[in-house]
Amino acid sequence: MKWRWLVLGILITVLAACGKTWHVSENDLPRRTEILDLFEAYFRYLMRPAVQEGNWTMYLRLENKNPPSDLLDRFDRHFHPVKKGSEYVREYINGPTVLHFIRSYEWVSENFVKITGGSYWPGGIGPASGLDVAKPYLWERKDGKWILKSVGVLKHGKWILNYEGVF
Repeated sequence: MKWRWLVLGILITVLAACGKTWHVSENDLPRRTEILDLFEAYFRYLMRPAVQEGNWTMYLRLENKNPPSDLLDRFDRHFHPVKKGSEYVREYINGPTVLHFIRSYEWVSENFVKITGGSYWPGGIGPASGLDVAKPYLWERKDGKWILKSVGVLKHGKWILNYEGVF
C-alpha cells in the first residue's frame, strides 16, 4: 500500500516540473529582451518546414521548462497554433504536432550565442523524424537582429560547429 503513495508522489513531482516556466538567469537579466528576440528567431527558423506542410500544432520548451508568456505572445498571429511544451504530452495525438526545444544556450562572445536544441517530429516530416536530436546552432546579433550563422554537422559521432568569424 505504501508503494502507491510513493508512485503518486513521484507522479505529482513530475507533473509539477512539466509546468514550470523558464526564467532568464540573473546574469542575463539585463539582456532579457535580446534573449527572447533570439529565441523567437530560433523557433521561427525551426518552424519553417511545418509551415509548408499543413495544419501543425507547435509546442515550445526552454531548458526543459515552458517558455514565458511574453515569448508565446510573439506567436499569436503565427499560421499554426503555438503552445507551451508541457501541453505536448497531453495533446500530441490530436493531430500533427512538433515539439521545438532549446536544451541550452551560451554566449560565446558579445554578439554570438550558441543554442543547443532541435525538434521532435513524431513520425512526421523534418530532419529528426521520430527522434529527439539536439544540435548546435550559432547565432549572430547584427544591427539589432539575430542571424543564423552556422548549424552543427555530425561528423564521426560528434557535432562540429563552425566558429569562423566569431573570435
